[in-house]
Amino acid sequence: MADDGKTLVWENTFNEEDTYRGLYMTHRYHSDQLDNLIYKESPERIAGLDSSVVGLSIPGSFVELREGIRRLILLNIEGEEAAHRVHAITGTRPDDMLTSVFALESVAQHSVARTPQWKTWTHVWEQGFSSESAVTRYLSGNTPAARAETDQWRDPALGVLHHETYQFTVMEQSRPPFASEMDLVSSRPRVVIQHEVAAENVARLVTLLNQYYDPAARAGGMRLLSRWRTSGAFAETVTVQSTWDLSEECKWDSVRASLLHDERWRYFVTKVDEVAPTGRRFFSFDMTGESDSLS
Repeated sequence: MADDGKTLVWENTFNEEDTYRGLYMTHRYHSDQLDNLIYKESPERIAGLDSSVVGLSIPGSFVELREGIRRLILLNIEGEEAAHRVHAITGTRPDDMLTSVFALESVAQHSVARTPQWKTWTHVWEQGFSSESAVTRYLSGNTPAARAETDQWRDPALGVLHHETYQFTVMEQSRPPFASEMDLVSSRPRVVIQHEVAAENVARLVTLLNQYYDPAARAGGMRLLSRWRTSGAFAETVTVQSTWDLSEECKWDSVRASLLHDERWRYFVTKVDEVAPTGRRFFSFDMTGESDSLS
């Protein structure tokens, strides 16, 4: 959910779960680029604080939908028997539904980004249609699946505790190449955050950093190297830059997981936008000893 109230769904397909949890999540492209837009501490974040992730494993062969309409029905179903009944209903798909996969939710429950605010989903039903008119025909039909949806899953026998439906147009994007030397597994980056803040709010920002972010960062394996500010004498805003190093035994993915579960960090990200709504976040790498190659 973006801060402007609009919901954006970004769908990714991986050949196996290890690719998602390994190369993708620890790759520098994710940490340098994607996290800047969705990570809650990033001043460049455009995603709301209620953003979350869900996923499922697709059994058998995968029918890829390159264009059309995708619908995601997120379900919290109570009990295996009820889940079997819902599964039976989802199998009665009409011709208008090009793809249909009903499976256990398998990503959010294991995500390092999971917070107590995330809703609990046990199952995901993914549907694919050629057009919005095909969706309309399906929902106005008389199949068990259509009736369950239009009835808002109220049948007690289905055991649906709560549900949400997301419908979006599939817009396939080209994928950037993954360069193995760019990952963060074998390197120790420095984390740099620049907060742009009105001069009168500098003290409030520094208090938030000192009391909440810094202790959480230390607990996760980060070490504060420096914190400085620009002069506010000739500008409307001041830049406060903080630079952290990672301890020898820590890597960024483990540090990130620690921060996401730290109550002090969670409090910081809910308050920092009130003080410093803009800025930058990036990684830097030590180039000591590389001068010969740059000359």
